[in-house]
Amino acid sequence: MSRTYTYGAIRIQNGKYEDQILVLQKGEILNIGRDTGSCNLVLEASWISKKHCSICYDERGKHYIVTDYSKNGTFLQGGLRLKYKQATDIKPGNVVRIGEQGIGLQLL
Repeated sequence: MSRTYTYGAIRIQNGKYEDQILVLQKGEILNIGRDTGSCNLVLEASWISKKHCSICYDERGKHYIVTDYSKNGTFLQGGLRLKYKQATDIKPGNVVRIGEQGIGLQLL
């Protein structure tokens, strides 16, 4: 049975935080990267940028907004690379990958 989250949630598919679910609060932006000062999900790998990407949930549009800030890319299923510094609308159920073969984040 799938759950619906009012403001969005993200399941980490692999790595150190595998199977953990991050619940987004209203208006919260999840910043992902290596920098402990600017990111609220800190991932430690040399190919992850200081601020790799950000994810927030648009409750009116019922979709996520993902913005890539990295050199190594943020990818969708099928290998589509998000455009640098361009906000991209993504529907729940999709997986965003940090780096081409990196950590998968399922948007719930």
